[in-house]
Amino acid sequence: MNKKQLARNFSRCAPVYDKYANIQAFAAMELIRELPCGDCKRILEIGCGTGSYTRLLRERFKHAAIESVDIAEKMVELARQKLKDSEVKFSVEDAEKMKLDSGYDLVTSNAAIQWFESPGKAIRSYRKALNSGGILAFSVFGPLTFKELGNALGRVMTGHGLSVASRGFLSKEALEKMLAKFFRKVSVREALIKEELPCLAGLLEKIKYTGVRGLSLNSHFVWSRRLLRIIEDAYKKEYGRIIATYQVFLCKAII
Repeated sequence: MNKKQLARNFSRCAPVYDKYANIQAFAAMELIRELPCGDCKRILEIGCGTGSYTRLLRERFKHAAIESVDIAEKMVELARQKLKDSEVKFSVEDAEKMKLDSGYDLVTSNAAIQWFESPGKAIRSYRKALNSGGILAFSVFGPLTFKELGNALGRVMTGHGLSVASRGFLSKEALEKMLAKFFRKVSVREALIKEELPCLAGLLEKIKYTGVRGLSLNSHFVWSRRLLRIIEDAYKKEYGRIIATYQVFLCKAII
C-alpha cells in the first residue's frame, strides 16, 4: 500500500467526507457505546479523520487529555476546526510508524485500522502504550462489506483486474485471534447495515469519497458509461436494486 497516495487521497476528499460518511458516523456512535462510563485521564485516537468521533470522545471524557492523529493533513485541519475550543492535541502521523509514549488509559479508532499494512504489529505497539487495565477499542469494516458489488463484478469482470478489496479485510475470527495474543479480555461485536442507493454511479461515488477501500483496480483500468451500465444491469438482475452491505466489527480488548 502506498501510504503517501493514501494520505493524498484522504486529503483530497476531506472537504466532502462528512457528506458521504453516514456509515462511519454510525460506527462511531456504536463504538462510543463500547467505552467505559468511568473517566480516562489520557486517550490516543488513531485515524481521527475530520474529527467526528473525536468530538464524541471529548463529550464523553470531558477532562481527559486527548491526542488524535491522522495520516492526511487536510483531515487533521478540518478536525482542528471542528474541535477548535476543545484542547484536543492533533498531529499528522502514520499511526503504524509513529513513536508512542506509554501511559494511555484508552487507545481507540473508528473505521481506520482496515487501512493498515500490519494491523497485528500496530496493535502490539498500542498494547505496550496502555496502562495496566487499559482498553483498546476500535471499529473496522469486515470482508462482507460491498458483497453485492463483488458479486456483480464477478459476473461480468473476471480477468479485468477489478475486484472488491474488502474481501481481504479481517474476519471476526481473525480479529479475535489477533487481539487474544496481547489482551486478557476480548470482545468483537458485528453490526450489519444495508443501504439502498439510486444507481451504481452513486455507490462508486460514495466509495471514492469515504475511503472505505471498496475497489481494487489495476493501473490500466478505465471506467466507461457502457461498463457502468453492464455492471449495474448485473447488479439489478441479482438484487433487483442497488444495495450495499456494510459489515462493521466493534472490537474491545482489555489488558
